[in-house]
Amino acid sequence: MTIEQLKSLTEDETAMLWGIVNMGVPPVIQGVQMEPSLFVSIKDHKLKDRVLQFDKYVKPEYSSLYQSLKAKLGY
Repeated sequence: MTIEQLKSLTEDETAMLWGIVNMGVPPVIQGVQMEPSLFVSIKDHKLKDRVLQFDKYVKPEYSSLYQSLKAKLGY
């Protein structure tokens, strides 16, 4: 993830990405208070894998938000 991609995210998209990254098992980043600026330090393949694995967990009411997040990340 680039800094430009991070800046393009809405507050809701950032919150969703935080949940995907930290609430999944195992968390991608452990033992740190999650700050959005840390997203750029996650290896691209790890972030992409985690986001794409979340497909099956997205509730219908959050589908458009999730699709927007994936589009902004280039997935």
